[in-house]
Amino acid sequence: WLYYQQGLGPRYDDVGLNLSNFPFLGTVYARRLPMDVTVVLSIDPAQKTMSTSRNVIHVYAITQDQRIELHEAFAEKCSVRDLLTNILRLKNRYQASCLVIENTARGPDIIDDLRSKISAQIIPVNPRGTKEDRLRKVVPFIREKRIHIRPRRTVEEAVSEILAYPNCPYDDHVDALTNFLAVIEKIQPSRPADRRNLVAYHPRAANSTLPANIFARGPRLLGSARRPTDQVAAGGAEAGHDDKDSLPVIAFDGKNIVQ
Repeated sequence: WLYYQQGLGPRYDDVGLNLSNFPFLGTVYARRLPMDVTVVLSIDPAQKTMSTSRNVIHVYAITQDQRIELHEAFAEKCSVRDLLTNILRLKNRYQASCLVIENTARGPDIIDDLRSKISAQIIPVNPRGTKEDRLRKVVPFIREKRIHIRPRRTVEEAVSEILAYPNCPYDDHVDALTNFLAVIEKIQPSRPADRRNLVAYHPRAANSTLPANIFARGPRLLGSARRPTDQVAAGGAEAGHDDKDSLPVIAFDGKNIVQ
C-alpha cells in the first residue's frame, strides 16, 4: 500500500490486504515479554551474500489467548556469520523457544549450525507453490486481525512491504510471515525454566505413618491458567485447582504417583 501511494506500482493485482488488518498492540511491553507467551523466530535466509534478497528475521509472540504479536523485524544483506549472530541475539533477547527456518539456499547449513548450539525447537520449512499462492492462503487469517504489530519502525516497514506485494522492490518479509503461519500448528508452546509445577506440599504429621505428599500440576500448553494457591490440601480447588482450571493435579508420595 505504501508503494502504491508513492506511485511505484498498481493496486489492482495485490492480495486485498490493508493496514487495518494489522492492528497495533494496545499494550506497551518492557524489554522482556510476559513469561506466558511463546516466542518464535521466523527466518528467511538470502540465497547468498551478494544476492539481491535480504536475510529476514521476524520475532513473533503467541499469547495464551492465541493472539499473534509481531515484535521485531530484521532485514539486511549480510554474511551467514552475521545472520547467525543476529539469530542468536534475538533468540536470547526474547527467550525464543522455537525457530522457523526456510529450508532452502543457506537454510540447511544454518539449521545444522543452530542445532549444535541451541536446544530450542527448530522447524524447517520447504515452501510449496508460488509466493503469491502462499500469501493468499493466509489472507483470511490476517483479515481476522489475529496478528497485532508493535509500534516500531522495522515492524511497520515489514508490514508495508507485505501490503505492497507484489509491487515492491523486496518481498522477503512475505516469506517470513507465510512460513511462520504455515507451521504454526507444529509450534510447541514454551514453558519458562523458572515456572514451577508445585501446587501444594503436605508434610507428614509427627504422629502419622503416612508419607509426605506433593501435589503438582503440569503446564497448560495453550489457554489461560490460574496461578496455584499456597493452601495445603489433597486436591481440587483447595490445592489451587478448580473446575474452571483444566490443569491436572498429581499427588506424589515420595515414591510413586498416587493420583
